[in-house]
Amino acid sequence: MISESEIEQSRSALDLLPWIEMRMDEVGQTKEGKDALRYLKGGCKQLAEEVYPLAIWASGLERPEHVTIEPKVGSQNFDAVVTMHDGNHSFHVEVTQAHKGDQEHYRRLLAELQEWAPGPSHDVIKRGTKARGIEVEQGRILTSVEAVKRKCFELITDAIQRKLKKEYPVGSRLLVAFEDIVVARADRINEQLLEVVEAATEGRVCSFTHIHLVGMNRRLAVDWQNGRASS
Repeated sequence: MISESEIEQSRSALDLLPWIEMRMDEVGQTKEGKDALRYLKGGCKQLAEEVYPLAIWASGLERPEHVTIEPKVGSQNFDAVVTMHDGNHSFHVEVTQAHKGDQEHYRRLLAELQEWAPGPSHDVIKRGTKARGIEVEQGRILTSVEAVKRKCFELITDAIQRKLKKEYPVGSRLLVAFEDIVVARADRINEQLLEVVEAATEGRVCSFTHIHLVGMNRRLAVDWQNGRASS
């Protein structure tokens, strides 16, 4: 469907996002492709969960046409190498999602069954087993921006602290992708997101030089710089 070599091809930060959107449109032209995108199969998982957030972030960089992004597929402890304007400054980026993996799977299954599913901030209830059949249904719907915001902050905190437990190349950055369509309406949201990162890293060893929060609906983007990290 989408090969590893295709994903790992080096592209400029200016070209990466248009390329992903073009490929997703092409893949989605068939039923097999739609299923691959919905259930993140055949390279679509890496494309949607790692390279797409990276591309959204990279498109907002200064002079993106002079920034090179080289995604990496596999079990290494980073998801991309980013080379900046002068060609001499590069760093590794680890990408993670602010959602719970099993919940995201069931949310996608629910979307398949009823053509709609709540966002990652809402719960999906799963019953049954693979042998007897799995049933999924919508859980409690959060009815206020404040409630969705609290859940979003919780997911971002979990995502950051999960990654803080691992080792990464010196000078690495962490990119956390999250659902921002609702929380973008909250007052002082950028300031509060920075406070979430500060709280998530407080009292913990954080080797990341930067933590970037990237809204998948492109409404929010927050950059936190670690004053304690050495690069």
